[in-house]
Amino acid sequence: METNPSNVATNLKVIAHLKGNKLAFKKIILAKQPTKEGLCKVYVQIRVKSEKIRFGNKPIPPARIPTDIFCLPKDWSKASESIKATDKDYINKNTAINVVKNEVETFFLNQSQQRTLPDFKRYDQLKKLIPEEKQIRPDLVDYCQQYIDYRISGGTTAIGTITNFKNLKNRLQGFQTASSKRYFFEDINTVFADNFRQYLFDADLAKNTIFASFELLIVFLNHFYARRAELGISLSDQFKQKGWKGVKKSFTKPNPLNALEIQALLKYKPTNDQQPYYDLMILQIHTALRFSDVTRLTKNMVDNDFLVISPQKTQHTKPDNEIEIPLLPVCKNILKKYKFDTLHLNIKKGTYNTKIKEISAAAFAKAKLEEIQVTKKPTNKTAVESTEVKSKLLTSHNLRDTALSMMVINKVDFHTILSIAGQSSYEILKLYVKTDRKYRYEEIRRTYASV
Repeated sequence: METNPSNVATNLKVIAHLKGNKLAFKKIILAKQPTKEGLCKVYVQIRVKSEKIRFGNKPIPPARIPTDIFCLPKDWSKASESIKATDKDYINKNTAINVVKNEVETFFLNQSQQRTLPDFKRYDQLKKLIPEEKQIRPDLVDYCQQYIDYRISGGTTAIGTITNFKNLKNRLQGFQTASSKRYFFEDINTVFADNFRQYLFDADLAKNTIFASFELLIVFLNHFYARRAELGISLSDQFKQKGWKGVKKSFTKPNPLNALEIQALLKYKPTNDQQPYYDLMILQIHTALRFSDVTRLTKNMVDNDFLVISPQKTQHTKPDNEIEIPLLPVCKNILKKYKFDTLHLNIKKGTYNTKIKEISAAAFAKAKLEEIQVTKKPTNKTAVESTEVKSKLLTSHNLRDTALSMMVINKVDFHTILSIAGQSSYEILKLYVKTDRKYRYEEIRRTYASV
């Protein structure tokens, strides 16, 4: 049974970058699409052999290239893929068909290597063989997957960042489904932003999640905007305009551990199951490393008493983001235990945050500390503000808060704090540092004590 061409996504922009040995070539007719005279056009069909080769989350359907040769269905041999001798001009027609097939096969078999992205110069040559109306274009969801593949192939993007882009792709897919429409780069304007934002609000997502979705969308769009001429993409710069996101980020207040809580943790004896998570917690408290960095430490990052590392989070936004962090003996001893390799621990962020809560609650209880009640912000537009004991709200981010807050309280100069944090702005420290009223009062009193 032949497939109706209106249902076939002839995605030559994807097929065009595959090597010939990844493809199968076949001569076919569309018996169910005859002309008024009852004739059927002969095509060269290009099919991807393996279903494992996909574009985005979809298998790649066959592409058909017309030969401009016609025959009656009864004169076509499916077995030999040729016109039978019952057609008076079968010799000339078969010769013309084979010329097109040889041209197509030569195009692909001359490819020397498979590429992550299509070779668009070669595609420009190939697309001359197929009518424009038969080509179904990749949409925003397809290009988002292409961008995810690009980031994965680079080998330097954090797993969490890849997950965030996958979530963006799923939200774009959901938006398309809800809109009953496929979106393309030329649709990126203020109306698109308004509609996409409303879709996310209707999905009951938190404002910060919506803000983050737009941040990721802009990164993805910027990638293709820079390549728009090369790829033949029609994409305006409206997404670069101030206010295009239409939602502001609300910053979560720092929630560091205080001195008594840190002492309780340091004295705590973890179980065997808790040990690797506990060790990472102690490392974070003493180094201010993010989760994405503390879980990928290797021996070549250690230089005597310093840890020299380029934080994953800022490697795409800062040209020179290398930082040096002093390694105290407690940190060195932990790293020695794991042969200076935390990557092999294969700790997932969700599991780590769960263990942080478990270990902190156990440590505070062991030290007979009365847990502090912390205000819990609503997670989405329908939730209400509530309070919760501190240990149940702790995450790896709060351990970074703890390290930087302790540096401020113990009067480490701000230049050193910024260099360890991998930041260049004093303003950004508000996200990490928290000091209480007693500390602030004593600092001012001490400043004027000698006056």
